Amino acid sequence: MTNMEKDKLEGIDLVRAILSNLHDSLKWLWLIIMGLSLVNAIEVYAKLFNPQDAKNPFDLLNMFIAEHTIVLISFILVFIRFYFGDSRFLDLSYEETQYSRGLRAELDKYGASKRTLDIMLLLNHGIFFYFMSFYIGNSAYYSYFFVILMIVNVFWLLLQVIAGINAKYPEPDPLIGNMKGNQVLLKWSINNLLFVIVISYVIFSDLQYRVLICIGLTILNSLVDFCLTWKYYFPPLHDLYEREYNKAGARKAL
Repeated sequence: MTNMEKDKLEGIDLVRAILSNLHDSLKWLWLIIMGLSLVNAIEVYAKLFNPQDAKNPFDLLNMFIAEHTIVLISFILVFIRFYFGDSRFLDLSYEETQYSRGLRAELDKYGASKRTLDIMLLLNHGIFFYFMSFYIGNSAYYSYFFVILMIVNVFWLLLQVIAGINAKYPEPDPLIGNMKGNQVLLKWSINNLLFVIVISYVIFSDLQYRVLICIGLTILNSLVDFCLTWKYYFPPLHDLYEREYNKAGARKAL
């Protein structure tokens, strides 16, 4: 191996190390805030749930199916999809794609604007979840924060699409939906925007059970999201391995 080749490999390793450090810096700050929000939500719920007041099994059952329990279920579902969604986005943006398409092709995606947008997104998500966690016992305010969270998320997703950060690689991946382009971003945007419109309409309507309907819609929003982008959240590792193994075998045969 020549000195030039060694310098090239060292340069590649350095850039990959920087990208890995960026990934860790973005992820750990956000994870701490998200973790605090989940702990706080459980603590708020625990204060509302008093099994010692139950005089019989039916009283205990009524406590389990109370409104704040439904809100907690909604919170956990939304938390899971944002936790895995943001984690996968960071992993793909800063770690995995530099191996799948080559490092040089990825360098134009890591400008200051890209990193600033990602920092703002993650901090906003964490902060909104933390505030939402205080309103497990207040369905109306929880719904308001949910709508604002979705609006912020849609705004960021559309910025990503308009800026064309991923548009350079629009081809779909049949195993993960589209980890390389805008398809997942557009699915998230459309799903969240539609539910923002419907939930906002219900909030300002005169329906008798509008608050409970709103909470039900937040749960439905998460379930639709999982159905649309399940493979993005949880890639089929065995299938991915077999595909890459077969590709390597085909290249070796040539």
